[in-house]
Amino acid sequence: MFPEIAIEQAVRTILSGPACGPAAAAYLASPFDLENLITIDMGGTSLDVCMIKDGEPCTALETAVAGVYHLKLPLIDVHTIGAGGGSIAWLDKMNVLHVGPQSAGADPGPVCYGKGGTEPTSTDADLVLGYLNPEYFLGGEMSVDVELARKAIKEKIADPLGMDVVEAARSIRKVIDHSMSDAISQVSVERGEDPRKYTLVAAGGAGPVHVADLAKPLGISQILISRTSSIFCALGSIIADLRHDLVRSVVAKTNQVNADSLNNAFGKMKTEGDAYLEREGIVPND
Repeated sequence: MFPEIAIEQAVRTILSGPACGPAAAAYLASPFDLENLITIDMGGTSLDVCMIKDGEPCTALETAVAGVYHLKLPLIDVHTIGAGGGSIAWLDKMNVLHVGPQSAGADPGPVCYGKGGTEPTSTDADLVLGYLNPEYFLGGEMSVDVELARKAIKEKIADPLGMDVVEAARSIRKVIDHSMSDAISQVSVERGEDPRKYTLVAAGGAGPVHVADLAKPLGISQILISRTSSIFCALGSIIADLRHDLVRSVVAKTNQVNADSLNNAFGKMKTEGDAYLEREGIVPND
């Protein structure tokens, strides 16, 4: 969508970032003849889950943003929860461990970033457990401090629960993995689909770190991890099909509706659609 059109139809850009991930998944899986996929995009703040059936991402006619703002627009059906690499691990008044939905974001980010963060996160737990290489974080371009992560987990989680740091870090990982597995079940099992018949595609900066532990309890035997997983949505935005949806209401008594009136309405929509395509630099007849 060209910027000028996006300005005119700003509402259609809501959730457009996460919606691009499934397009990238379908594209990258096609050489392997994989058409039934479940994509998980785990970034710093949230997890986006989407099903792809027969090579096409599932769609919805409406959705709710932040559970409050309802959009009645056709869109890629993406289910989002607050579970990401920056999700904060915390204890409630009953000393029950939770992870998220609060996030440390990118600034200050996880404690291990050394930017002043004090609350342990999912990334800190992964680092302590050895899932992340401190010598090659961000391809070696960014340093992370394991000891800062250990200290935060010890003070905030391990000591109050009477466990060692590694056990606490493992508990943090289990809690967030359970939340993410539940999200996958919501878009598959709860909709009558068997996740065991799907390939789980990992995306986002943190997705590949957790994908194996998500696949196992769901009985998913095949995982796809791309070299471009951390820029999945950006890739999807480049290769996704261009689409404009046009809707018109024809108000008339049923005994007065005829082919000419319907063709006239469709003709106006076609003209409008052609105009959109031309503005996007596409010749309609192509």
